[in-house]
Amino acid sequence: MIDVQNQKDNGTYNPTEAEKKFHEWADGQQVGEVTQPNVNKGQIKKVIEAYNSNANYGNVPTELINSDVDFWTNVAADKLCDLLEDCDTSGEQPSEECFGQCAYATWWSTYHVLSGWVDTYDCETGNCYYSDSDDGTGSLSILMSPGTNNHAKDDTIDYFVKDKSYVSGYDVYHNFSGLATIGSASDSFSENGTNEITHSDSLTVGSCGSQHCGTYSLSASAQGAYFET
Repeated sequence: MIDVQNQKDNGTYNPTEAEKKFHEWADGQQVGEVTQPNVNKGQIKKVIEAYNSNANYGNVPTELINSDVDFWTNVAADKLCDLLEDCDTSGEQPSEECFGQCAYATWWSTYHVLSGWVDTYDCETGNCYYSDSDDGTGSLSILMSPGTNNHAKDDTIDYFVKDKSYVSGYDVYHNFSGLATIGSASDSFSENGTNEITHSDSLTVGSCGSQHCGTYSLSASAQGAYFET
C-alpha cells in the first residue's frame, strides 16, 4: 500500500481493474505497525509484482472473491490458458487451441457456491432461522442445525438449497443431495442440472409433544461443478 500511495502521489498509478479492486480491499484491512523489511528494493519490487500478478489471475483472498464473484471468476477464466501462444480468450468461448494443448482432461472443475437456509418460524429461542454456505472447487457441504439447544414449536419447517457457478459461455454441471429433519420426520432430496440448481420444500412432523416438536436441521453436499470443453 505504501508503493501504491507513492504511485498515486507521483501520478504514475495505472492499475488493471483486478489490481485496483485488490488494492482497495487491502487498504481496508486491519494491520499492525508497518515495518520496513530487511531486504533490498529489488526484492520488495518482486513481492509487489507477485501480489499484482496473483490479482490479475483471480488468485485473491476468498473474502474478496465473495464480494464480486462474477468479476473474479471471469478474471480467472480469461487467464486460464494465458501462457499458451495460440490461446485466444477474446471471443465468447476460449479457442480450441486453449484447451486442446492444456495438459488436463476435457472436463474442468470450476468454482461454485453451495448455500441454504432452514426456518421453523416459531421456536424456543429468538433465532428460528439458520443458514450456511460453502464455496470453492470440488466437493462442498453445508449444515444448519441448532443442535439440542433449540426446539421447534411450529410443526413445519421451510428450507432451501442452491448450488451456483459463474462460468460464461459454458453449461456447468452440478448435483447435490441433502436431508431435512424436524422431530421424527425427515426428507431426503437430490438435484442435478446446469449453472444454478435449487431445491426448496416444506416438511411437517406428524405430531408435536406437549412442549415442542423436536429439533430440526438441514444438511446438503454438492459434488464438484464441471464444464466440458
